[in-house]
Amino acid sequence: MTEDIKKVKELKSLSIRKLKEKVNEIKNELDKEEQKIITYSKNFTLSLSNYCQNQCGYCFYNYRIAKETGEKNVVLIEDEKIDLIIQNAAQYGCKEALLMSGEFPDSFQIVQKD
Repeated sequence: MTEDIKKVKELKSLSIRKLKEKVNEIKNELDKEEQKIITYSKNFTLSLSNYCQNQCGYCFYNYRIAKETGEKNVVLIEDEKIDLIIQNAAQYGCKEALLMSGEFPDSFQIVQKD
């Protein structure tokens, strides 16, 4: 087992409190200027469905709210569309995808069938 895998397994076993302590330890090892550096990774959001058990009046995932663009509700996004979105994101240099959907979309029969 490589050293990196051992480190990852160790971190995964930590409680949230212990993980925060570890982050602070690592941060405090850096000099003051390095502590101020903010990094980011280009990412994109892939919304898999807009069916949600909650009915928030402001949220995209409330399938009952008409969308401004006239889009139909997304029961489950089609594979071809996923591929297209990923290809477009890659062209813009995105390295991460945030996969999202409403909460428990599979509680709807229409989503279960799709």
